[in-house]
Amino acid sequence: MAPTDGLEQLQPASLARRRASLLAASWAALPALFALSPRAIAQGASGDAYPNKPLRWIVPYAAGGVTDRMARDYAAPLAQALGQPVVVDNRAGANSLIGTQQFLALPADGYTLFSASPTIASGPFLYPGSQWPEDPLKAMVPVSQFIRLTNAIIVPAASPVRSITDLQAQAKGQPVLFGTPGVGAAHHIAMQQASARTGIEMRAIPYKGSAPLIADLLGGHLSVASDNLANWVAHHKSGRARVIMVLGARRSALLPDVPCMGDLGHADFSGAGWTGLVLRSGTPRPIVERLSREIQRITRTPEFKRYEDAGDELVGSTPEEFAEHIRKETARARDLISRFNIKPE
Repeated sequence: MAPTDGLEQLQPASLARRRASLLAASWAALPALFALSPRAIAQGASGDAYPNKPLRWIVPYAAGGVTDRMARDYAAPLAQALGQPVVVDNRAGANSLIGTQQFLALPADGYTLFSASPTIASGPFLYPGSQWPEDPLKAMVPVSQFIRLTNAIIVPAASPVRSITDLQAQAKGQPVLFGTPGVGAAHHIAMQQASARTGIEMRAIPYKGSAPLIADLLGGHLSVASDNLANWVAHHKSGRARVIMVLGARRSALLPDVPCMGDLGHADFSGAGWTGLVLRSGTPRPIVERLSREIQRITRTPEFKRYEDAGDELVGSTPEEFAEHIRKETARARDLISRFNIKPE
């Protein structure tokens, strides 16, 4: 006699009860299956849970600027939380396009992190037809915004310019040349807005980040700069440089005697910069969410309060909040670049 399974040996009534029991057990197992699926998605090719190897963090600017400093400040506690090294890799050049292209050429596996800044929003409109992604939210997936950065106008300590009025007088008949950490960066666009509102003709001299710009201005090789205020508070207070205008609607609590664009009647002026973490589009959602939770947690630690003490505003947003911010910044960049006819210098 051929072997039979257990079901074939049962009478019809018993067979029906047995099948019903097996079906109920199968449905009962589904919640546990779905509970495990996010983890399964986040596993690497080797089957080990993410991350199972070191992570690379690309910063598309030179070392020493605020974007670089923030990446390094986040990298150490993030590495501790993930149990893997996080190595910061500066890839400066072409107004951050070099680093951006290298990032976008790598797999969407969560092992390459990227410091995004306003250039991902402005690049497609400054360089139409170039290799900039036309829509940053199609090429990248936001993780968390770190900070909002206050920008300012700075001159060397030896400069005769002590106010925006002095700068206007100096500009008569010739444009003011100013250094900026990058074409299309928030500092650049804020200065072009200030130029349009004050009547001062200005032309940008782009640098590969804040560090070389700071060195040139302190060394007497640059007469005017637009940069993150936090980079200059200590130099202003020590007398090595002079902040003459905050590029925002409100004065800075750190330098309350320095006027702002709001003092000139421009209460709607917005010149803030920002930076945050993004991954390649297509990165598994559990990886995005885990990294976002860690960034939000790290942002709230006491060690990061010094950024607010320097005059900036910590954010630590969710992926959805950061996506909405990038969406608004992209629309804003399109409008301002068109309105003020901003061109690569």
